[in-house]
Order: sequence, then structure tokens, then C-alpha cells
Amino acid sequence: YADIPLLLALLPVDFAFVAKREAADWPLAGLFIRRSGHLTVDRRDAQDSLAATGRVAAALRSGRSVLVFPEATFRAASGLRPFRLGAFKTAAELSVPVLPLAIDGARRFLRDGTWLPRPGRMRVWAGEPLHAEGSDWRAIVSLRDRSAETISASCGEPRLDLVAAGPDAAEGV
Repeated sequence: YADIPLLLALLPVDFAFVAKREAADWPLAGLFIRRSGHLTVDRRDAQDSLAATGRVAAALRSGRSVLVFPEATFRAASGLRPFRLGAFKTAAELSVPVLPLAIDGARRFLRDGTWLPRPGRMRVWAGEPLHAEGSDWRAIVSLRDRSAETISASCGEPRLDLVAAGPDAAEGV
């Protein structure tokens, strides 16, 4: 939960971020999300996830930058979780670049399930914009994978989708 305040303080551009729907009901954070025009998505509702993609597209069409956490959640355990495709599909269809951002240290600073920060440093890294090479399925998956690889190389954590898809998993063992 430290990611949003950190990025709001450091990034020079005005952006809308996409938060999980339940965050809009939290006392202070929810008020901020609603009043600042940030977007929400109910990750457990397929219809709302589809509608959220439309809201992200509308924000991009209006010229606003949108910050998406493609993992859709975080856990206390280290590792870059598999990226969901929605943001990459929208970027490919609208021909807008994806700017990969990596945050190193946020998980140590404020662990999942805790509200008390620990002392520590966080580092934000921004890569070069990535462009989709078309808008078909392969282009969308390629954009997602290039983004994940770029972010993984700079966030200090391994990609868990590659760990889960190792040789044993591929062979069904």
C-alpha cells in the first residue's frame, strides 16, 4: 500500500491509478480515490473487470495517464506475480505505450496484512516506453511479457510466473 503515495509524490505527471474496488470503501483512502477521480475494479467480478477496461480506455482517450498494477494484488512473500492482460490489451488496441515502473523495497517497508511501516528505503525505476507490435493476441501477450521482464530485472524480485512454469510444471509432474 506504500506504492501509491510514493508514486504520487515522485512522478511528475498527473495520472489516474486503478485500485481494487474494496479500497474505495476504506475511510481515508476511499475518500481520496473517489474525490481524485481514480479508477476501481472488482477483481472478483468478470463483468466489472471488463467495465474497468472500458474506464481505463476512456481515461487514456481523454489524454490522462493511467497507472495499473498488472499483478492485481500483492502478498507478503517476495516475487513478481503473474501479470493480468487487461491493461496490455487496452494499450495495444489504443496504440498507447506502456511505461514500465519498478518499485524496490515497498514490500519490506509495508508488508501485506500490516498497517505499521518498517524503516527502509524504496527505489523507483522507470524504463523506456514499450509499444505493442499490433493489437492481436500475440502482440498483447508479447507486450505483457516484455513489461514483466523489464520490471523483474529492476524490482529486485523474481518472476513467479516463470517459477511456476518451469520444466516440472510443463511436464505435468
